[in-house]
Amino acid sequence: MNGIQQKELEKKLKNKHYDIVFIGAGVISILEAVYQSKLGNSVLIVEKDDDIGGAWRPIDIFGYKNIENAIHYFLHDDIAPNFMEKNLNWELIQTKNKQRLFKIKFIDKYIKFPFHNSIGRFLSYLIDPMFLKKDNNIFVKTLDLLKKIYQESGQASYYVKGGAVEIIKTVKEVLKKSSVKVELNTNIQSIEIDDNHKIVNLKSDKQSFMCSKLVLTHGARLPKIKSNKKEYSPVEKFHPRPAVHLLVEDNINTKIDQWIFSNNEIIKYVHDLTKFIDEKDRQPDTKVFVFALHPHIQKSSDIYINLHNEIIKAGIVGKKSSLKDYHWTDVFLPTLYDKDLNHIKNEFSPCISFLKTENFSRGIGYQANKWSSRIKV
Repeated sequence: MNGIQQKELEKKLKNKHYDIVFIGAGVISILEAVYQSKLGNSVLIVEKDDDIGGAWRPIDIFGYKNIENAIHYFLHDDIAPNFMEKNLNWELIQTKNKQRLFKIKFIDKYIKFPFHNSIGRFLSYLIDPMFLKKDNNIFVKTLDLLKKIYQESGQASYYVKGGAVEIIKTVKEVLKKSSVKVELNTNIQSIEIDDNHKIVNLKSDKQSFMCSKLVLTHGARLPKIKSNKKEYSPVEKFHPRPAVHLLVEDNINTKIDQWIFSNNEIIKYVHDLTKFIDEKDRQPDTKVFVFALHPHIQKSSDIYINLHNEIIKAGIVGKKSSLKDYHWTDVFLPTLYDKDLNHIKNEFSPCISFLKTENFSRGIGYQANKWSSRIKV
């Protein structure tokens, strides 16, 4: 190493060096960061927003605090529930009050099936464009469909009783008891890897720092990644999933609080969030709904009235219900796929790795056995 190289290295080493840096303060990233810190590693989380939580971070709307920001539920996983209950102390509730709705267009009415009803499952797959596009003949398609329905029987979705508020409260508690450092309101502007010394040099809009390993997730927003030998520009895929919250005055009582609209042109899912509002803040005959809309739906002046009309037709609220307020959120699904993250890891290993976070319960399940010995609320 010549004198110039030595000075350059010394200059770099003056920057703060961490063993591991995570981009994004989502729940799974935080749990892995805490785990790594308990192994003795120095850990930094860099988050572009002003608080942690990522997709699970609640919002304040309609005069209420900590409302679910979008449609949330956990899919089946063999391992995750045990870790959630025993290590995170979450009370899990199996989804029972859930329906599939099918619109009969020529009469503009809906028929309903319980979510786990086999007929409802069969119909939902039968009208799925992806199923119809398959090249197999109709006999093979039907056998595949029946097999899929049988395999999925008993695989109920579930959620934390306290909702996103409980999730964020837990991870903040776990984080507070660790040595993990978090930098909020911080955007990574450059990633440069020193192949010779196996060091990642990161520059944000505030400061520069270094690490031995950089950990990414599906939702990470990345600049061009450079090393001594190569560079790579991640191609982000933007898939909108607009969310709308409605505040509705309605005196109809229903035990159902989740609906899947199987063939509606606007709506994918609807959840009644009223049960997550603090009891002391709830107003009589007032309900808060969140809608997941199809990707092509655009924000417009009449969309909120149309959504209210649809849930009246579906019997979710009464005919005399009234729309009191509304809130639109531009939600985007994670912009990086598994193949993108695998490619980055393969190109820049051992300096870059990633966590699978797109499916929350499965993401927990991947790590649960490892985490169990170190993470406990």
